Amino acid sequence: MKKTKSLGFKFGIIFSIYAVVTILISAVMTYVSQTDAYHHECRESAMQITTNIKNRILDEGEEFKTLKEYFEKHMDELEISRDFETDQYRARDEFYEYMAEHFSQEGLKYDPDFDEMDETGCRLYVTWRIEYWFSVFFQTAADYNLSYVYFLYPTNEKEHMVRYMFDATLPTRVTEDGRELLIMGDEVYQDPISHLYMWTAWITGSKVDGFDTSDNEYGFVYTYSTPLIIDDVPIGLICADVDVEKVKSTIMANVAAQTGVLTLILLVSMLLLYAFIRRHVITRLIRLEKYVKDYADNKDNAISAKIRTVVTEEDELSSLSERFAVMIDELEDYMKDLQAVTAEKERIGAELNVAAQIQADMLPRIFPPFPEWPEVDLFATMTPAKEVGGDFYDFFMIDDKHMGMVIADVSSKGVPAALFMVIAKTLIKNSAQTGEDIAKVFCSVNNQLCEGNEESMFVTAFLAVIDISTGMLTYVNAGHEPFLHRHDGSWSWVRPDPGFILAGLPDFEYHSESLQIHPSDRLFFFTDGVSESQNVEGTLFGEERILETVSKNGDRELTKMLPLIREDIDSFAGEAPQFDDITMLVFEYRGKDKK
Repeated sequence: MKKTKSLGFKFGIIFSIYAVVTILISAVMTYVSQTDAYHHECRESAMQITTNIKNRILDEGEEFKTLKEYFEKHMDELEISRDFETDQYRARDEFYEYMAEHFSQEGLKYDPDFDEMDETGCRLYVTWRIEYWFSVFFQTAADYNLSYVYFLYPTNEKEHMVRYMFDATLPTRVTEDGRELLIMGDEVYQDPISHLYMWTAWITGSKVDGFDTSDNEYGFVYTYSTPLIIDDVPIGLICADVDVEKVKSTIMANVAAQTGVLTLILLVSMLLLYAFIRRHVITRLIRLEKYVKDYADNKDNAISAKIRTVVTEEDELSSLSERFAVMIDELEDYMKDLQAVTAEKERIGAELNVAAQIQADMLPRIFPPFPEWPEVDLFATMTPAKEVGGDFYDFFMIDDKHMGMVIADVSSKGVPAALFMVIAKTLIKNSAQTGEDIAKVFCSVNNQLCEGNEESMFVTAFLAVIDISTGMLTYVNAGHEPFLHRHDGSWSWVRPDPGFILAGLPDFEYHSESLQIHPSDRLFFFTDGVSESQNVEGTLFGEERILETVSKNGDRELTKMLPLIREDIDSFAGEAPQFDDITMLVFEYRGKDKK
């Protein structure tokens, strides 16, 4: 019963999500269409309102122009009350009282021209009229349910700067005697892109059929701008902001009604669909789940017959039940096979570990290798990419005056490469220790490796023999990497004749080369696992980094030099895995007089 409730609950969640998404989409579509109509109405209203204010200003003509001129010169001196709607009447009475006392015996019946007033009269008059026009702008915004109605004028067209004369945001300051006064003349930058229609109206002096959109701390609004021109002189712009987020109650009522009807339809449909799914799907799934759980607990193959009882209709659930029954019948045989495969893998793993140890034991690891010959010293390391690898190095005395060094790389990896490596290493060492010319050594080894090479494996190899009494190095290359030579404290590349790989072409003629080595000189040999090490971006370590890290660590003791180079390689590779064997050998010639 618990599973039945859980599965039914999940289906209920799915149906609920579907219903909610459907309802939301329908509601959004209704809201968008109704809001578009509402916004159009608001835009028309803003255009009409700004035009009406413009006409009221034009009725006064020169008076408003005079107010603006005085405002520009004395904006910092004006004391406009924050409570301008009430204070305008006090300001008016104060102006008339002053005029009656100082200019006429007829008192309030006489209004002198602005040019005839003294400084105090001008200030009182401008204070009254600015508070009056502030009241007009704010009362208009309130009457028509607009966000803001305000007046501004450009101060620097080139820099796109404007000044607010009647500012809708009403920034204030408090005087020492506790009065709250408006801060006048705020100058701001109006971006010509986001205020395209505003600047177009100013430049053309005509109405524009469009709105600027702004989304800031004052809200998300459309701004309509109407130019104000008095006596053919541009005075400023009357602007109205419409809140595009505001939607009439009728829009929300329509959305709510449509959502209610749709919810009822979806609820009935969901109940009918749930009843059908419960009968034909959920009940059968619960039975199937119970039988599968019984098998998981008891491992009884007879349960497959019970599972087949769920096959009552020709549908996917019946097919699933049948497949479960077949899977149970076959699972026991699979488990037996798996146990056998696991045992075989463990055996192979153990053998690979033994092979890795054998391979490691085949490479010389005693350093210094020839204490009885202090004229020479060397150190070498090999790190396979898998349990066993195809790289190898070797060094041996040919006679009392000659020492041989080998570094090589088999073309494959793993066990096949390791077996081929053993053969190649043995052939090269045995042939070289006969004292035969090293070029002929590679010719002989190449022909022997080509015999019966059905897998077409090959080896890149480098063999060098040094006369420890004279420092003359003779070497032969079979498609291997170049090597580095340190002389007089400086490392440089030595690029031998590349030759051809061993086991690649029978009867190939190899040629030896020679290099004079001086006391304190060093040689650094490596396989392509060094140069082709990659980081996570796929960038190769490359010859330039090899030269850099060898030069940096080339004066260290031989046993410390190679580990430091390996640290630089690992640091470069980072998280990238090692794809190839990494083998390095460093040799130092100390000379016959070196103790």
